[in-house]
Formats: sequence, structure tokens, C-alpha cells
Amino acid sequence: MPVSPVETEKLAITGSNLSNTVSSVVAKAQVIKARKVQEERFKKEIGLYTNSQMKNAHVKKHGFLTPESENLLRVAANKFDFSARSYFRLIKVSRTIADLEGSKQILPVHMAEALQYRQMI
Repeated sequence: MPVSPVETEKLAITGSNLSNTVSSVVAKAQVIKARKVQEERFKKEIGLYTNSQMKNAHVKKHGFLTPESENLLRVAANKFDFSARSYFRLIKVSRTIADLEGSKQILPVHMAEALQYRQMI
């Protein structure tokens, strides 16, 4: 049975068919807002300005994982045998993703996104 060819425009991963794209203006505004959130979060911490600078104790204090997010991280850590460093790094990345979305808590969607980025590293 013959199969019809697919138009390349329908396969393209760039261009007008992406509904989740964010303009650079919107992205910049999100980053500025997230940085302000982090600045406020760490105003009492000496020498700490961003999530990436957090030590493990700070992660425990400022992580704000939902139980579902923590469970997702725990399952992934056990399945893929994460080191403690990787475990805390994922929390920091997911904290930043949550900040970009304006969420006070790290939701499962934020943790899932951070886990996807880990596969790329």
C-alpha cells in the first residue's frame, strides 16, 4: 500500500507551528522577575543572590518542593542512581523553573522539566 509523502512544513520544528514559543521580550521579562524573586528570597543570606549559588542547607531551606515533586525526584534518583550533587542540582534547576513561572512551590511539572534538562547534560 503506497504512503503519501508528508509536507516538510508539517514536520518543521521551528516557525509558526510552535505554540509554546516565547518571544525574547517576554523571556527577558520573566528572567528579570525571577531574579527579583531570588533577590528577595536571599536578602538575609550573605553572599547568596541566585538559586545556582545555594548550598545544600539553602536548598533544604528554600526548596519548597511539593510532596509530589519530591516523590518524582526520589523515584528518578533511585532509578538513575543520582549522586547527592545531582539530586540537589535538580532541585536548584527546578526552583529556577518555578521562579520563571512565578510559582512559590516546585510543582511536578517543574521537576519533570529539570529532569529532562539533566538528560542533555
